[in-house]
Amino acid sequence: MEFIKQAQELGFSLNEIKDLLETGGAEERRKVRDLLQRKLTELDDRLQPMKSFRPVLARYLLECETELKQHGDS
Repeated sequence: MEFIKQAQELGFSLNEIKDLLETGGAEERRKVRDLLQRKLTELDDRLQPMKSFRPVLARYLLECETELKQHGDS
């Protein structure tokens, strides 16, 4: 059940999830492989901007903490 929820949150449709969970022959495995490759690429594409922006946010947080230490609540 947890797998299904996580897969949906990552953009898998219920039909795609069903395909992932089915076992079958080589054709089904190729279909699942292709789906997983596509979804991993999509996930990487979505993660990259977040990874790039994280240092910016961390720098601003550090600046805020420094200002608060120097000036307190004033």
